[in-house]
Amino acid sequence: APSTSSTRTGEGARILLASSSQSWRNVLFRSVGASWMDGDAAADVSECHDIDKPRNDQMVALALQTALERSDNQFAILMDKECTYQGQPCSWYFPSDPLDFQDGTCWVESRLRTTMSDELLVCAGWNLVLRSSDGAWLLDGVDWQDFREEFRPGIGREEWERICG
Repeated sequence: APSTSSTRTGEGARILLASSSQSWRNVLFRSVGASWMDGDAAADVSECHDIDKPRNDQMVALALQTALERSDNQFAILMDKECTYQGQPCSWYFPSDPLDFQDGTCWVESRLRTTMSDELLVCAGWNLVLRSSDGAWLLDGVDWQDFREEFRPGIGREEWERICG
């Protein structure tokens, strides 16, 4: 189960917000019904990386953390510090090197598997963009394919395995 102290502080979601591009941050804010430019419309948040920045970031982080940790949310597994699924420990694997498009964008593939039975749970593609001010990679989107039965086929997804297999 997710950490209670993490939920109270929204620590994981604060780091997620601080590590996100302006466009992905907008998606995250809207996902919890928050006005993304609330308070300081002139700020270029893609250049901000101070995770203690006030505005309404703390409130959004708490709401986002709570939403992501819901047991019926397919992304709750990202918030589980122990990374378990149905009592089995899980691990993230990166089957290939990051694909740097040499234009300030990058794509990283990862797979979440149970460590004992090697069951594939999730394939995720992480879209990254380069922050010009310091060369850090920021999250700019996620392509998430969930293979856990309770989350299949996923929103807007095809069941390739069942259709073609």
